[in-house]
Amino acid sequence: MAISRRAFIGASGASLSALALLRVLPANAADPFQKGLLPSADEMWSQVTFVNNTMGPTRLTGSPQHSAFVQYLKDQLTNILHPAGGSVFEETFANYPRWTAKSWALFAGSREIPVASYFPYCTGGFTGARSPLVPAPSLAAAGSGGNYPLADGINVVVIPPKASATGSVVNLGSFTGPGSINWAQAAGKIAYIDVSVEVLSNTLPPSVYTVQGTYDEGAFNTEKFFFPPVAIATIVLPPDITNATKAGVLGVILGWQGISNGNAEGQYNPFTVPYSSSPASSQAGSNPSQTTGGIPALWVTEDVGTLIKSEIAGKAVPVTVHLDAEIRQVSTSTVWGILPISANPTMSS
Repeated sequence: MAISRRAFIGASGASLSALALLRVLPANAADPFQKGLLPSADEMWSQVTFVNNTMGPTRLTGSPQHSAFVQYLKDQLTNILHPAGGSVFEETFANYPRWTAKSWALFAGSREIPVASYFPYCTGGFTGARSPLVPAPSLAAAGSGGNYPLADGINVVVIPPKASATGSVVNLGSFTGPGSINWAQAAGKIAYIDVSVEVLSNTLPPSVYTVQGTYDEGAFNTEKFFFPPVAIATIVLPPDITNATKAGVLGVILGWQGISNGNAEGQYNPFTVPYSSSPASSQAGSNPSQTTGGIPALWVTEDVGTLIKSEIAGKAVPVTVHLDAEIRQVSTSTVWGILPISANPTMSS
């Protein structure tokens, strides 16, 4: 059965994956790549708008919005691929420990301080033995996914979140990488640190990224890994909040440096860290009786950070860091499809 690129990309709503699939078609395919068969920018944008309006602007892993989006993709892939002889698979990860922030705020006395965003996976913890993820045998055969043992209160424990912490603020300086902050200096208090995206970007060795090409007039090897410096630098070198927990810090305020206030607003960053209990949650697990629950941590803009350093840090001002979050065990899944082709694929409009 013939299937058009427009129908495949537009109806599935998975534009990037579909484009990747189309680009790996054999160079000698009978039906060469035809730009005109791709959906228009308006069609692509309508899919983005539809998904955001009906399944939430964010679809964090394991959330109801994410589950709805996965089901939507599965339905669309099934409708497109099955008539063309393709297959659709779903991989399930059972007992996934989902972390969800419910509310966050920052106060200096009775004065509310603006917050840019929260630091994901702070507060709470997940301890105990883990079983490793069991991957699918191959892309052509669905697997059973992975399992985290259900919390039994003894071997596997969900540590309740610490929603709020109050204390005076200590300015610990600039974070330049894991181990660069002496968290012990803020034991029993609230720690403030600057996080410069430029400093973190420059910490990365040039070898971690090879420039293949750039947009400035087709010039090669003219730009850096992060140029200009961007917030995703903290994904590569995330602040070590677990060490703050271990040192007895009550809460952490992180001040963005080097990005605009608008860029700082709403950053879900970094999302590569484990739960910030001590020891940190891990696949190997930890002893529940010897694990300290994590602490709340919030991001503020550079302007707010300047205010905290000049008017609050080092003074007898009680500051409250509030981050109410929950950890629940849920099931989550991912879907993918396979569209078989021959040496002479028949993809038409």
